Amino acid sequence: MRNQPLLSRANQKVSEAVDEELRRLGGQVQESASSVGLDLLVVDHVAGETWQGPMLYRAGWMTPGADGPDVAIAIGWDGRKVQPTRGWPGVSLPYVGVVASHASQRGQRIEDAVRPIAKSTLVAPKAYLSGSHWIVYRFIEASHDWHSDLPAWRAWVVQQLIKTWQECAPVIEEGIASLTEP
Repeated sequence: MRNQPLLSRANQKVSEAVDEELRRLGGQVQESASSVGLDLLVVDHVAGETWQGPMLYRAGWMTPGADGPDVAIAIGWDGRKVQPTRGWPGVSLPYVGVVASHASQRGQRIEDAVRPIAKSTLVAPKAYLSGSHWIVYRFIEASHDWHSDLPAWRAWVVQQLIKTWQECAPVIEEGIASLTEP
């Protein structure tokens, strides 16, 4: 086990690089969405919460004057160590899904409206997991040679976000439409 500290440092460097790459995908997501005619906006956090990474939303999902949307479709990771593939204990795969602001009352109301719809339409049929902080999410795992073509890996991650948008945006819209007070 003499090489363990060396391996740990190398894993940490890869994790930090992946973390940075995931945080910078917002522009690429916006460009890809526009090219296929999707009506969405991209920010880096939901209302009142800390910066995470690309979050996709529609203008109606944001309270006027707020610093971010009340609900979004996003990519996340646990913040300790992130890798595109499984392999080491304590390393998280990135995930995509629906997250609501826990700092805004509207975000909490939207979460309460969206969660049961998401559970019935996304959890079993589409392999999403039900979360505590995230309404629903699914892990994304790249091929083991992801690092051999970083532009292709970035494009794949963006496509995972776009796919999640296509599956989850209608669920969010249905939840918001069910609110008595938008």
